[in-house]
Amino acid sequence: MNITNSQSGTNVYEIASGIYRINTPATLPAAGGCSFNQFLADREPRALADELCG
Repeated sequence: MNITNSQSGTNVYEIASGIYRINTPATLPAAGGCSFNQFLADREPRALADELCG
């Protein structure tokens, strides 16, 4: 599955069975290019992990 929001650039990729990466690109004045990543595990209970500027 690949879903992209054309306005924000946010995209969702299934990187393994039931594991999704939610990525939002950003430009920060001091850092330049940066990505905000979240990982979602499709299981019970749901798990969400963040990675900033990875």
